[in-house]
Amino acid sequence: MTAGRLRSLAAVVVAASTALGATACTRPTDEFCEVLSTRRGLDELGAAIARRDEPAIRRELADLRELERTAPPELLDDVRTVLDTVSETVRAVTEVEVDDPDAAPVDLTALNDRLASVQPAAQRLTDFADRNCRVDL
Repeated sequence: MTAGRLRSLAAVVVAASTALGATACTRPTDEFCEVLSTRRGLDELGAAIARRDEPAIRRELADLRELERTAPPELLDDVRTVLDTVSETVRAVTEVEVDDPDAAPVDLTALNDRLASVQPAAQRLTDFADRNCRVDL
């Protein structure tokens, strides 16, 4: 189900953004490792989604973009892929008005395909964090 895939993808980002111990980072990746170690995770994003607090959702998604800003060049495309997918998924889920009987349903097949396609990028992000930041995602 889509919620399961979203949780899997979110787990990667949560782990990336809440991991501790960035002291082992190499010089070119110090800032990225620091962001990985200090991010507060997706708890607030999840809470904002549950409350349907659109300004908070936008703020939390923007905060995650700090990972993109600080990503080393060799990881930038993968970080973008993961963050874009998280953003697209959140937008797809939150833009549907559940209380509106005329609202278009989320295309679950397309959403599942998109979530499945991000797995290689998420794995490379996980491997990079483990290898370069000593962060276990």
